Amino acid sequence: MKTNLPKCFVIVMAVLLTGGASAPKGQILLRNKFTPGETRRYEMNQDQTFTITRQDNNETRNVTKNTVVDMINKVEAVDGKSNASITVLMDRVRMKVKGVQDVALDYDTASQEKPKGPTKILALICDVLTKQPFTIKESPLGKISDVKPPEGLSEAVKKAATAAAQMNDTVPSEEELSDPIKNGNRIIFPEGPVSEGKTWTMNEDKKYYVRMGPYIGEGVQKITTTFCYLGQENKDGKNLDKISVTETLRSPGKIKVPTDPNTNVQLKSLSTTGTIYFDNAAGAVVDYNSHCEMKMAVIANNDGQQMSFGVVFTSVNTSKLVPVDSK
Repeated sequence: MKTNLPKCFVIVMAVLLTGGASAPKGQILLRNKFTPGETRRYEMNQDQTFTITRQDNNETRNVTKNTVVDMINKVEAVDGKSNASITVLMDRVRMKVKGVQDVALDYDTASQEKPKGPTKILALICDVLTKQPFTIKESPLGKISDVKPPEGLSEAVKKAATAAAQMNDTVPSEEELSDPIKNGNRIIFPEGPVSEGKTWTMNEDKKYYVRMGPYIGEGVQKITTTFCYLGQENKDGKNLDKISVTETLRSPGKIKVPTDPNTNVQLKSLSTTGTIYFDNAAGAVVDYNSHCEMKMAVIANNDGQQMSFGVVFTSVNTSKLVPVDSK
């Protein structure tokens, strides 16, 4: 029987170019999608609580912090591999810190009131973050690279650090401010398609920062993140793909305190659970919520006297896609 090789070749190529890009029946290929000029606005809310217990007398103190950030992501360009060049602007920042006795800080970049005290130091940094964007590259799988801080941020951090030191305080470093941008919405999609119940994991060395008064601790911890595809769920009138996420500490680790080398901080445990709602048709995260808990043991030397503390840190985070023109 005579075979038409050119015709067979065309059919095979057609299958590879079309059918090969889609998922088998009952499975779905999760991917971010980017369109040049497209703008997305996210409202990110973070509630943090520090519970510090002194071991010798069981005295307990609580410090709470609420941060709300309106983030605007704009796709500037998309290359031939569907990787996007994106600008990320913190359009508005609100922060409230409550100490043992009263509110220690209450700041809103949209306020017309002139900042004073600690808010004046914070404003030095936020004035840059709310006017100049970060630039990043993001792949369809969610991998973020080439993070570039806003112009002028380094100088602003130096000025703020100098002013904070005079008040026996510290401010976030440029690296610490960039880390939330690098981590994005904390989801990396697998290469292949998924079906309900499918899990995938990634192991990484992740840097953590811990602030305790004038002290800033930092350490690289070995983290395992597990994602699980839970199928579709109707949320706010839309069928969205639901994904669970958990983070666990592979082994206890130390947190260094550069501002006080006599303080020893040991990270005992860390766990994060969360849920992601993803619009696969639009290629965008719609809703992301997570709960993180860290337990630490702190040994501090104060004028030759050694004191031990147990610290429990919790962080409840939400990130929601909202209309671009919302305020």
